[in-house]
Amino acid sequence: MALGVRNRLSTVRMWSRRQIVGESVLAVVLALGMAASQTAEGPLWMTVAALAAAVLSPLRRIFPAGVLVATGAIGGLLSGFGIALLVMSWSAGARNGPGWSAAW
Repeated sequence: MALGVRNRLSTVRMWSRRQIVGESVLAVVLALGMAASQTAEGPLWMTVAALAAAVLSPLRRIFPAGVLVATGAIGGLLSGFGIALLVMSWSAGARNGPGWSAAW
């Protein structure tokens, strides 16, 4: 178990500069979008939503299925997390491999 996690975390070192910048920009955009979606809830929920999006965004590359489940759970608690759920589900679908599809 620990070796599998260590191997997954070590793949981050193989990212190019472009991928790192792209992931950083996506994390910031998602964090700002999720914070903006919580303006009616107050500053505490804005901060929680922004932090959750900023943490889950890079982790989706390493743990796609786990992040998808976590995003769905957070989406049940925080309104406006649908955009993050779309991004995470698209990424998880691309990384969990072909072969299993609802269309088949």
